[in-house]
Amino acid sequence: MADQFKDIIRKAYSAFNERNIGKALSTMQTDVQWSKAWEGGYISGYNEIKEYWTRQWTEINPIVEPVGFIERENGSLEVKVHQHVKDLQGNLLFDGLVKHIYTFQDGLIKTMDIELFDEEKSFQDNKVSAKNDEQFVIPDECGDTLWDAVLKQEEEKDRQAAEEKK
Repeated sequence: MADQFKDIIRKAYSAFNERNIGKALSTMQTDVQWSKAWEGGYISGYNEIKEYWTRQWTEINPIVEPVGFIERENGSLEVKVHQHVKDLQGNLLFDGLVKHIYTFQDGLIKTMDIELFDEEKSFQDNKVSAKNDEQFVIPDECGDTLWDAVLKQEEEKDRQAAEEKK
């Protein structure tokens, strides 16, 4: 069942990045509950999501890619997401990792919530972070290129932090 949910998630993210609202909504229950990270709060249903995304895309250009999945004990699916957000002039606003937490009903997304990703996590060569007993796995289909990019970004943050301390 987890593979089915991962396929649904990949389809939803792909559609979002293509700005294909209809295709994205086809992965969700009609009464889906959705976190509005950009504005705060929550929305419910297709019309509110369509309005929210349409407003969002008039001000920012987000690209989101799922890079790892963890099934939680409560049955929800935690998705590690690389989020790359620019303003409409192309200036980088955010480039980092977030957690999107999904529940499903009848094979479709029922709820989506957002949790902060712990920036202090240390990435290890085996592609697993085990700080705080939490696992972060880059799936093989993402390839080493994505993993190398994540490592490079983390190394750059560490270098900048060290320079600021001097």
